[in-house]
Amino acid sequence: MMALGNKAEYYARYAWVNAKKRLGLSVKSDKKFFCEVIVRGMMSGDINKNVVFVNEEMPDEGIGSQILSRLSVASTAKYLGYGFAYTPLYKLGHPEGEKSTWTKRIDETFGLGRDELPADACKLRRVNFTQFCNDKDLWREDLMVSVRDFYAYTDHNPDVLVNYAKEKIRLDGKERSEHLDIAMHVRRGDVSKKQNKNRYIPNARIKRTIETTTKLMSALDIPFRISIYTNGSTEEMSDLLGDNVSIVNTLGAMDTLRGLANSDMLVATNSTFSYLSAILNKGVVIFDRYTHPQLSEWIHLRKDGSFDEDRAKQLIEQKHLER
Repeated sequence: MMALGNKAEYYARYAWVNAKKRLGLSVKSDKKFFCEVIVRGMMSGDINKNVVFVNEEMPDEGIGSQILSRLSVASTAKYLGYGFAYTPLYKLGHPEGEKSTWTKRIDETFGLGRDELPADACKLRRVNFTQFCNDKDLWREDLMVSVRDFYAYTDHNPDVLVNYAKEKIRLDGKERSEHLDIAMHVRRGDVSKKQNKNRYIPNARIKRTIETTTKLMSALDIPFRISIYTNGSTEEMSDLLGDNVSIVNTLGAMDTLRGLANSDMLVATNSTFSYLSAILNKGVVIFDRYTHPQLSEWIHLRKDGSFDEDRAKQLIEQKHLER
C-alpha cells in the first residue's frame, strides 16, 4: 500500500481537531484533514468497501481545478478498491457560453464520465465528507460520500492520478511539425502584482525562460517556435515577442488546454489548469513551483526563470523530439 504524509503530524492534527470539537470551535479550516482521515480509513479497510465516492460540487471553480479534483477522487477510490460515481461539472466557473452547453462540451471532450456510474443513478444515501468523517458508525453503512478531493492521497502518490488521467482523458493528437512546438502558460487577468500575486510571474522571469530555451534550441540546432498561452493582453506581453515567439490569447479554455498538453515542450506555471496540462503532456515538462508535486521526469523551473539545459537536452533526445 502506498504511503501518505508524516504520521506524527497527522496524529498531532487529529488531537488538535478533536480538541476544537470538544471546545465548540469551528473546524471549517480542517476540510483537507477530514479528507485525509477518510483516505486513511480506506487504506486500513475500516471503511466499508460498498461505499461509493462522488465529487462534491465546487461552485465557480475553474475547469482545471474541477477536472483535477475529480481525477483525484476517482483515481484514489478505484486504486483503493472503492466505487466512484461521476457528477458533471454543473457549477463550473468562467463558462464559455451557456452553462449546460459548456458542461456538455467538457464532458464530451475529456470523457470524464465515460464508463462511470452517474451519481444521479446511484441509489445509495448521500452524505457529506465532513459528516462521514466525524461519525464513524457511518463507515459501516453502504453510502455515497461526496468529497472535494483526495489530494491527501494523490499528492503523495501522484502516479495513481497521472496513470488514471492518461487512461481516461483522450485529447486529439497533433501531427509532427517541422518545428519543435514549445508552449508556455502565463496567467494574467485575475492574476497580477496586486491580485493573487503569489501566482504572478513577471515578464522579466518569462523572458529569462525564453532566452534559456532559445539558447538550448540553438545549441541543438533544432528549429522551434514558442507559443505563450495567456489570458492577458498582447500589449502587456509585447516585450516577450520575437522571431520565434508568439502570443496566443484568443482561444477558449479547452483549445488552450489541448495546445499545452499536445506541445513537445511545456513550461507549466503555478495553476491547476497548467498542472492538468502537464500531467497529460507526453513531451518535456518544465515545472514551476506549485501546491501539487513535481513528477520525477519533470525539470524544475528556477526562480530566475532558467532551468537545467543538460537535463532538457537529455529528455529531448530520449523522447526523439529532435527535428
